[in-house]
Amino acid sequence: MAARVLGVGVDVVRVPRVAGVLARHGERFLRRAFHPGEARHARALPTAEARHAYLASRWAVKEATLKAFGRWRIAFPEVSVVADAAPPPPPLAASGDLPPRLRRSPPALRLDGAAKELAAALSVSAAHVSLSHDGEYAAAHVVLETSA
Repeated sequence: MAARVLGVGVDVVRVPRVAGVLARHGERFLRRAFHPGEARHARALPTAEARHAYLASRWAVKEATLKAFGRWRIAFPEVSVVADAAPPPPPLAASGDLPPRLRRSPPALRLDGAAKELAAALSVSAAHVSLSHDGEYAAAHVVLETSA
């Protein structure tokens, strides 16, 4: 059976807004909204600006994932972004003067707990995530595919 799109979600977050919430609520905000691995990574970042941009992009992913699931609710700490464990595909032969693009593995959406169970119940067969940053903004796009 061919895969079909279960849902699409997009979200844009102002980085200063996340910085303000973090300033007001600190560790409580990290515990309630982020996966423990995301909170650990954020704490390890060298500057406040990097920490705020990182958290804003992850918040955008959580919101986009919620929208992609449609009417079903998910807990934000159960949604995170990880480096894709699969090796990148081999580069295709480049035409003209453009060399293949070299980059790290693409990000992958990780679901834990009840969000993972929901994805299984809905027969989610693939999840695609894209993140972007530009100045004061972070954006995320999530597409969930189902084989049902």
